[in-house]
Amino acid sequence: MKKAMSKFVFALILSTLVLGFLAGSPREAQATFLLWDDGVNHSEIDWKYTETDHFTIFWYPEEEFTARALVKIAEDVYEHDSKLWNYELKDKIFVVLLDTEDYSNGFAAHNFNWITMWASNLYYDSRGRTDWLADCFSHELGHIISLKAGSTFRENMIGVLVGASDSSRKYAFDVGISAFVGTEMLPTWMVEGAAQYSSLTMGADLYDTNREMLVRGAVIDDNLLTMDQMDIIYDKNSLQAEMVYNQGFSMNAWIGEQWGLDAPARMWHQNGLGVYPTYNGAIKHELGLNREELYNQWKAYITDKYNKQIDSALKVSGGQEVKGHFLRLFETDQAIPETQMSKYDRWLVGITNHFPRYSPDGKYISLISSHGTERRGSALYFKNMKPEADKINDTKIKKGPKVYTEGYSWAPDGKKVVYAQPNANEWNGYYFSDLYVYDVEKKSTEKITDDLRAMEPAWSPVGDKIAFITNAGGQRKLAVMRYPKKSGYYVLLDFDDDTQMGYPAWSPDGTKLAFLMYRKHQQDIWIINSDGTGLRPLTYDKHDDRDPSWLDNENVLLASDRTGIFNVYKVNINNHKMTQVTNVKTGAFFPYPSPDGNSITYTYFTSFGFRPYEIPREEWMNRAVEDFEFNVTDEEVRLNVTTIDPLPKLDYQDYSVYDGFAGLFPIMYNHSGTWVWIPIVNYEDSRLQMGAEVIMVDAVERNLVLGLFYVGEESRYTLFYENYMTPVTMFLSLHRIFPAIATDFQFFNFDVKANFDASFYFIGLRYLLFGNNNLSLYYSYQDIRVEQPAMRTRQITGRAMNFQWSRDSVNRRGVDGGINPRGGSSTEFTFSYGSPKLHEPFTGTPMGTDLADFFSNPAVITEADAREYPDEEYLLPDYGYWQIMFNYKNYLPFPWWDLTDLNDSWMGIKGADWSKLNFERWKRQRHTLILKAMGGFTHSTVPEGYGWGNSYGRVNFYDRFHGGGMWVTGMGAFSDNGAFLGYERYSLEGETMAILGFDYRFPILKEIDVALWSFYFDKLYMSVFGDAGNLWAHPTRRADLYNMNKIFDKNYDGKFDVNDDLLTDVGLEVRMSMFLFASGWDSFIKVAHGFQDHDKDKHPVRIYIGLGTGFDDQ
Repeated sequence: MKKAMSKFVFALILSTLVLGFLAGSPREAQATFLLWDDGVNHSEIDWKYTETDHFTIFWYPEEEFTARALVKIAEDVYEHDSKLWNYELKDKIFVVLLDTEDYSNGFAAHNFNWITMWASNLYYDSRGRTDWLADCFSHELGHIISLKAGSTFRENMIGVLVGASDSSRKYAFDVGISAFVGTEMLPTWMVEGAAQYSSLTMGADLYDTNREMLVRGAVIDDNLLTMDQMDIIYDKNSLQAEMVYNQGFSMNAWIGEQWGLDAPARMWHQNGLGVYPTYNGAIKHELGLNREELYNQWKAYITDKYNKQIDSALKVSGGQEVKGHFLRLFETDQAIPETQMSKYDRWLVGITNHFPRYSPDGKYISLISSHGTERRGSALYFKNMKPEADKINDTKIKKGPKVYTEGYSWAPDGKKVVYAQPNANEWNGYYFSDLYVYDVEKKSTEKITDDLRAMEPAWSPVGDKIAFITNAGGQRKLAVMRYPKKSGYYVLLDFDDDTQMGYPAWSPDGTKLAFLMYRKHQQDIWIINSDGTGLRPLTYDKHDDRDPSWLDNENVLLASDRTGIFNVYKVNINNHKMTQVTNVKTGAFFPYPSPDGNSITYTYFTSFGFRPYEIPREEWMNRAVEDFEFNVTDEEVRLNVTTIDPLPKLDYQDYSVYDGFAGLFPIMYNHSGTWVWIPIVNYEDSRLQMGAEVIMVDAVERNLVLGLFYVGEESRYTLFYENYMTPVTMFLSLHRIFPAIATDFQFFNFDVKANFDASFYFIGLRYLLFGNNNLSLYYSYQDIRVEQPAMRTRQITGRAMNFQWSRDSVNRRGVDGGINPRGGSSTEFTFSYGSPKLHEPFTGTPMGTDLADFFSNPAVITEADAREYPDEEYLLPDYGYWQIMFNYKNYLPFPWWDLTDLNDSWMGIKGADWSKLNFERWKRQRHTLILKAMGGFTHSTVPEGYGWGNSYGRVNFYDRFHGGGMWVTGMGAFSDNGAFLGYERYSLEGETMAILGFDYRFPILKEIDVALWSFYFDKLYMSVFGDAGNLWAHPTRRADLYNMNKIFDKNYDGKFDVNDDLLTDVGLEVRMSMFLFASGWDSFIKVAHGFQDHDKDKHPVRIYIGLGTGFDDQ
């Protein structure tokens, strides 16, 4: 896949710019730039690199096999792709191989000349089996070459960022607009379809039966993505995203058939000329059709193609499907045929409903389902088929542990299941799959392996063994462990090559295992004796055979695509006779017999997701497959399992510390580093600024440098460096602001003009603990100089030591995860100790420095005194302060409660069902209630009211808390603490902060999916929000420090009063998820009213508008 570079890089640019503008804290802790998603510095990896003519391949010893296999094919793939796209690379491409997680994917960043690939082979229900390495590499290299061919600026430049903003105190509004224009403004269907076209023409990935199934199913359900929907992938659920790939793949292949093999390349080169505002012009020029005409012709072609295929397949069953019936296991689903449901309700049945099967005692039907969610939300579910009549909950489906779609198996007693689930190691960040045993009755879980990379388990009929697949370095093995002894495991079958095995299944007598095996470009079902002898194929042909299970000791059930459509078949292991069981239009997978053998449960595909089905024996098709011939000889089998294709030896060098640092100078040391840049134009508050951001990173991300500079009416630059060579990240940064002309700002109650020169420095450490706890320790220093005519320069310096802990579990990955995160919470705690200093008095006259000690003398200077003698009596000396602050947000799917368990508790009421108060239909509408709590306390050796500043306060802006308003600029939308938008920006401050807030967000239009020129309108949400609390100054006497009435007394009347000392506000927001030139362009309008705002009569509401600026809570 092409990583979401435009959206990702835009977010990175904004984070850097925020740092340059605010200069109040270091860049937010995150994973490294491109390579690692787990946030962990994998400094333990012993990197090597091997160079070929066009590639530098980075690998480590544990994945040497994958590196050797890649070296063997890399230059052949380059020769093919460069000819296909008629483009030769100017620089070598970095290819980084990873095996730190049980995950299959790849991504390409063409501006960086960078490809990352995972060693694990990809195989799941939406994709057929391929030679993974060749398929993935040709796809990702196809991205690199085609995107360069189709880009106006092909090397190193990512795009252009343009922003503008204005702020008006007179009219109480802030507005910002931003646009990121990438160097290639191409739709996703072209980008992904072209990359897969590279694999297709290379022969690495044919348009297989699984891909055909997805598009055919959409034709049947009238559920094809529109041309507008095909343009963008980021707003889709997992199956819709897969459809963007497959429709794009299908359309590119069809274009190649209709207009010539080089037609896609001609379109891309035409787009790269930069003469068309949208890609429609390039299509029109090369194909003679606009995008709508192209789509309609392709749709007519595939509709005719699949209707003919379906008619042909159903002839043998009288034109009707043989599929049994849908298993309605979830009582919350509508009790009507699915075809009568709305599209939205069909999606909520669940994209994943895999492995439906009865328990051995017939008490339960279980399955892995993402019911009501996306695929990432899959869990095991259990439906009691023998409920007790007096227990209401016995009739309801029960949710078990969260699982991935790697299969599970029942224990023979029907009380436990074994399943596989990948989890991140909290110490090293490795994301490996392990086996767990779940007790269905006790609802308890036991982990039975540890970082074994075990998956697809099968429990033996006796119950003393569990067979499974291990995965490492791009190779899979068939293994067996004993249970419950857990005394290690032994490998039953292993090939020292890229042979892929999966889904083992025990015969009922426990003497044999059936499993799928992809070897020599062919996938079949094989059988092996439980002692490792007698390896032999059950099927042996070009068809894709998968998902074995045993009907009895002599017959195996499996799914096969023999007709071009996956169906369930039965094969006799002795005479190899094959019988067809189902005959469906779309696809049938994961067959499993009932305990009595009189029915089969399986998974049926629709374009809205997979569905659990059951077909009783009397409805089986029982058609003998006449064209199935098993004529493989023993010698052919022997040669198959003993012949290994040779791989080249690797010439390599160690990737040294020197290489890591040299990579920061990629122009000179291009074997180990890369760089990109982004021009920036910003017009802010009537000031024009122009500049650029430069990003330099070494190949395996041991070092990263970000540089940002502006020139114009206000100049600034930022340098940021991170080092990932140890488990603890080291970072340092410099930020400088120096206006070229006098700047307006407020000083006491006067508007003044002054030249302003400010520098900010940070150095610190960051560490990720236990998966998602970010710990940061950093030192900051600021140096601010202000010069005004007729007055000498004042210099303000400040230094602080800061500790920060943050934890974020908010789910931002859903179809609306960006515009409406749901589920999880975020917490941030900060402790700071600072010591600011004012070096010159206002008049330049040195004055006395006697000052009451806040700790020893309860009498301190009053605010009135400070106002009367702002610059004649007192010169502020050094002082210190410490500060603690926390910020908590909980994103609750609303309604969040589940009262089902009350039915079996003391609160159970006979004849009543508490679950009816769960409001399941409401839960499905994507409403979110965000509860917020913020608090903080600052303690200083100087009381409020002394010194100088906007509020007669301290020298340092950061030794107080601030609130009110929102900052909307062309570089993004930011709220200082997320509270009190109904008040003027930064109009609230104090040393104590306590604020509670809420945000109730709900959809107006869940799916807009309309394109207009280069805009794509995705989703529209609205929210109601409000806050209550305040920011208070300290009491002036030490004795009152712990007096709550005095601490929270804003009006200095000696007591806390809700009406006088609390601020409240309320507001409305409309936010839209949008895209411009295929990059994120999220926009919003907020309107807020502050009930105690001093300016509320003149400005009853304050307005904030952000166009393309993103959302302030992202």
